[in-house]
Amino acid sequence: MNRIILYALILMILFLIVKKVGGGARISAKDVYALLQSDEEVILVDVRTEGEYYSGHIDGAIHLSLYDIGAEKPALLSDLDAPIIVYCQSGARSGIARRKLKALGYTNVRDMGGLMFWRYDLVK
Repeated sequence: MNRIILYALILMILFLIVKKVGGGARISAKDVYALLQSDEEVILVDVRTEGEYYSGHIDGAIHLSLYDIGAEKPALLSDLDAPIIVYCQSGARSGIARRKLKALGYTNVRDMGGLMFWRYDLVK
């Protein structure tokens, strides 16, 4: 019984550490959908390849491939303080894109993860 409590405490501490390190960087697809339905302005960035983007993307998303985010600020994203949400197919590339954008000086970048979590319509 004591081991179960110890393991539960360890898991809870690890969860809290991971959440703190993320610094609120994640946002759920449901919350993104709600933001898009509101009057709040947000820049939605699809970081998949061009072919993936044109096969279906979230309405209003701009395309900026992960591979096009380099050492210079992307021309599509001129405001360093604008609220930006990135997504890809599974969540791996969006996490990398978020870190790259943060390193370039963008201050308000969140990661939705992958389209696999998106339960709403896509446009082609």
